[in-house]
Amino acid sequence: MARQPAASSDNVNARDTRAAMKVKAEKAVKAEKVSKVKAEDAKQKKGKRRVREEEEDHQGRDENGEDDAEGDEDALDDDDDAPEHKHVATLPRDTDGFIPGSIVRIQLQNFVTYDWVEFRPGPYLNMIIGPNGTGKSSIACAICLGLGWSPQILGRASEINSFVKQGKTSGHIEIELKGPKGKPNLVIRRNLTSTSKTSTFTLNGVSAIGREISSQMASLNVQIGNLCTFLPQDKVSEFAAMSPQDLLKETQRAAGDQNLTAWHKTLIEAGADQKKINDLIKSEMDQLQQMRERNEAIERDVQRCLERQKIEQEV
Repeated sequence: MARQPAASSDNVNARDTRAAMKVKAEKAVKAEKVSKVKAEDAKQKKGKRRVREEEEDHQGRDENGEDDAEGDEDALDDDDDAPEHKHVATLPRDTDGFIPGSIVRIQLQNFVTYDWVEFRPGPYLNMIIGPNGTGKSSIACAICLGLGWSPQILGRASEINSFVKQGKTSGHIEIELKGPKGKPNLVIRRNLTSTSKTSTFTLNGVSAIGREISSQMASLNVQIGNLCTFLPQDKVSEFAAMSPQDLLKETQRAAGDQNLTAWHKTLIEAGADQKKINDLIKSEMDQLQQMRERNEAIERDVQRCLERQKIEQEV
């Protein structure tokens, strides 16, 4: 009978231990549910964002595009087995065949190998053929510099005055670009001097700064800095060294839908968020498993303690 108080105390401790482990297990289960809810919320948010972007893209289509899309939907209603069709806008060629931003004319004076020359490319594929040293690469340099980009893009001379023909004090690059439909062409001239590392611009005969030229190039989606659209001879090795990921990004910028890069970025962010959530869930599950194992071990200890108490009471 002298051991009875000790047994009662052990019973209380066992109950407290079981209660504590039960609370921990409930918290672990709750944490697991919270992680799943967070993952589902993140997935829904990404889906809503994509739907919103697609709706904005559809709203931005021109009236003709919307009419064509509606016609396609009517056709699909008549034939449920027909494949889904999406309206794809064609390139906005003008009646002369040129796309806005296309080069219509290039004029060079005292530039590298040229005293004076003028080219008038066609609206489609153009090729320049000639022996070595006749100035084919000089035309590519003129396009880059004439449209406002830095000599560093070319991988040749680092200063703009290096492109003035030897023995001459000044020169210029004049490039005429096809303007948007219904608007005049853009005539950009860059004036060079052999004695200065700076240059001046004119836009349609009016003095302009480099920022204005860059703004016009952006509005026409001219991407001289993209190796997928403009590949200088001295940058071929750099292009070959680009990773598949970089090539994909630059190709999307060059030839894809304007929203393609943004959509791709959203997918990358969503993938990163999903990985974080999966890692969090795995961590919570591992912790839950550890707590369950600890709980089972404590339950075994409690069971042994109760059996011992029972034996002591019988004795």
